[in-house]
Amino acid sequence: MFDKTAKLEKAYRRYPRAPLFARLADACLLHGKTGRALALCEEGCKSFPDYPTGYFVLSRCLEARDQLEEAREAMDKGLRLDPRCPAPFRQLSHLYTRMGNATLARKCLEVAARLDPFSESLAQELAMLAPVPAVADPVDDGTDGE
Repeated sequence: MFDKTAKLEKAYRRYPRAPLFARLADACLLHGKTGRALALCEEGCKSFPDYPTGYFVLSRCLEARDQLEEAREAMDKGLRLDPRCPAPFRQLSHLYTRMGNATLARKCLEVAARLDPFSESLAQELAMLAPVPAVADPVDDGTDGE
C-alpha cells in the first residue's frame, strides 16, 4: 500500500495558498507523527483562520497529546465556522466523554444525530449513552437506625 503522505507533502509545498495543511496533518496523525501534525495545524489555522476543517484536525492533534481542554477549544472554533457538520459534534462528544462530562457528551451526540438522522452508528452510540435510571437512596430520617 502506498503512502500518500509524501504526495500530500509535495502538494502542500507546491500550493502554499491552498489549505492542504489539514489533509497533510491528518495523514501525519494516522502515521503517529503527532508533533508534525500539530505544527502543521497551528501554522495552518493562523494562515487560514476561516477554515473549519483545520480546527477539527487541530482538535484531534491536541486530543492525541491529552490536551483535552485545548482540543475542546479548537473544536469549538471549528464548529462556530461550520455548525452543520455532524462528524465534529460526534468527535466533541467523545472528547467530553474523555473529560468526564457525560451530559455534554450526550448533547453533542444528539446534535450530530439531528444533523445526520439516517446514521445508524450515531443512533447506536446515542442509545449507549442513554441515561441510566437513578437508584433511590435510602432517606435519612434522623433516627440513627433506632
